[in-house]
Amino acid sequence: MNISINHGNGIKINVSLLLKLKLLHLSTKDLKKEVEKEIKSNPFLKTIGKLSKSKKEKSEKEEGFERYLKSPALEEDFNLICLGMSELEKLIARFIIESLDENGYLIDSLDEIASKLTELGVEVQVQKVEEVLNKLQQELDPPGIAARNLKECLLIQLKRSKINDPLVEKIILNHLEDLSKGRLRKISKSLRVPLTNVYSAMEFIIKNLNPKPGKSIGENSYYNHSEYIKPDIKVEKDKDRYILTIINDNIPKIGINLKYYEEYLEKSKRKDISDEEKEELKRKYEYAKFLIKVLQDRSKILYKVADSILKFQKDFLDKGIKYLKVLKLKDVAQDIGFHESTVSRIISNKYIETPQGIFELKFFFVRGLNNKISVYTVREEIKEIIKIEDKKRPYTDNQIKKILEKKGIKISRRSIANYRKKLNIPSVTVRKLKYLFRGEV
Repeated sequence: MNISINHGNGIKINVSLLLKLKLLHLSTKDLKKEVEKEIKSNPFLKTIGKLSKSKKEKSEKEEGFERYLKSPALEEDFNLICLGMSELEKLIARFIIESLDENGYLIDSLDEIASKLTELGVEVQVQKVEEVLNKLQQELDPPGIAARNLKECLLIQLKRSKINDPLVEKIILNHLEDLSKGRLRKISKSLRVPLTNVYSAMEFIIKNLNPKPGKSIGENSYYNHSEYIKPDIKVEKDKDRYILTIINDNIPKIGINLKYYEEYLEKSKRKDISDEEKEELKRKYEYAKFLIKVLQDRSKILYKVADSILKFQKDFLDKGIKYLKVLKLKDVAQDIGFHESTVSRIISNKYIETPQGIFELKFFFVRGLNNKISVYTVREEIKEIIKIEDKKRPYTDNQIKKILEKKGIKISRRSIANYRKKLNIPSVTVRKLKYLFRGEV
């Protein structure tokens, strides 16, 4: 298939190339849909063999719901909560659970959840959604799950702890930002309470309330989305080398329907069939061949690109994220002799399973300081420095800067502060207070 369109200005557009690039860009899930759609509409195509399935196919909604009920204990917990619910309330509860992020927070608004249900033909008022949400917030464990923001999350935990502390509640309601920045004197002055009381309230919050309750369930929890990403590539270590495998299990294997092709040859000779119909049959036949070829090319290109990426990032496979190197699209493109745009499209929406975990292919293209040291290396260095710091005298950002400079990493104090925030590491003032209340000083 080699279709071109000539514009009046002399520009020639290769339509088949554009189609190929579009198909390369698709995720495995979207490509599967495209292939299935073409099988239904194109009589020249047929499915070869069957897709491998470990269990019956489920709808996306069912899969989404099950990922949150991976743990038997949590499933039992959810089922107990739903015992006194109507069928409508159970359905709303499912949609709420599906809308939780990895930290356990509700990412969809109540209006959005109500709208999704309405789209399915289930009329529901926002007030009803809020009613079910409140019930889940009161009973789901760990406390704080299904909160809409940090303030609500901490207040739910405080309420369920059955500890009546008006000062803690006031700080959560009005001074969370001050607390995060260590502005305890400001809180003391604003609430007109002794500074020692503010310290005690902060100690309670740090020790007893969890800002990310979903994380506390562990790696096998129902909030771990990455566990349910289906990788396109798998890399496994075999002695001293890594073996790379392209996973095409979910994409239907297709071939030419020879019986229909023979009919097509007969029809093309008949005079009672219009030229338009013959042209349409020819177009479908050409596209069927084209799609088969693109699927074959996709696997080959994906393999070459992934293999090149892993060649550059072998230290990451061996040692972990700290050893990621600076890598650009053009490095891989030059290595395998492809255009950068092809590499860019093939890595889009594709995931790889490695001994270090599952990552999007884009993850391996890493920016760096002065194009030499990767941002991940810098982040890990900062984490390690703070991990072993003197708890009585934790490092300031400026001191961290000087330590990194001794290691050959030149970086501004402001950049260190930005990296620290991305790592959820508090300022030196807040760290010192945390160490103090944990009894580590």
